[in-house]
Amino acid sequence: MEQSTWAAIAAVAAVVSALAAGITGFVGIRALSSIRRDSRVRTRPVIVAELRRPTYADHAQSLVLVNHGGSPAADVSVLLDPWPNEHDRAMSAILKRYEQPIPVWPPGMTLSNVYTSRAHTAAKDFTVKVSYKGPDGKTYGSTFPLSTDLLDLETFAVAEDSSERRWWRPPVR
Repeated sequence: MEQSTWAAIAAVAAVVSALAAGITGFVGIRALSSIRRDSRVRTRPVIVAELRRPTYADHAQSLVLVNHGGSPAADVSVLLDPWPNEHDRAMSAILKRYEQPIPVWPPGMTLSNVYTSRAHTAAKDFTVKVSYKGPDGKTYGSTFPLSTDLLDLETFAVAEDSSERRWWRPPVR
């Protein structure tokens, strides 16, 4: 083969190599960006609101908020809609707890308040709106439509010979 043919082959090989290196670099940058984004999502704070039945309290429900995420939340604001009656003693605790933003809410921290019981009632259907900042400075927020019917309409069975004989009772309203 002539020297000019070898030079052309070498030039084409160099172009193909440069193109392959460019594509590899692009794919690598995309992969690193995806890993960084995935890491941020997995470790960000995630505050969830729910109703729970307190242990040994058949006619009560607690409003529970938990940070299930992997990092602390900052400037946490909690709003209930409708806002509870401030003259009810149990509701006044909820109002006082959430009237100001919570500066830091660490991962795993749980805040719980009695929401309904035999002594007091609250709105059957309500919404909890939570907004907060993550360590990256990004603002996150969620809305949780809740209903006391979810737990009030719970049924269960207990064996007749059980020492814990419990029967379903309609909710007290």
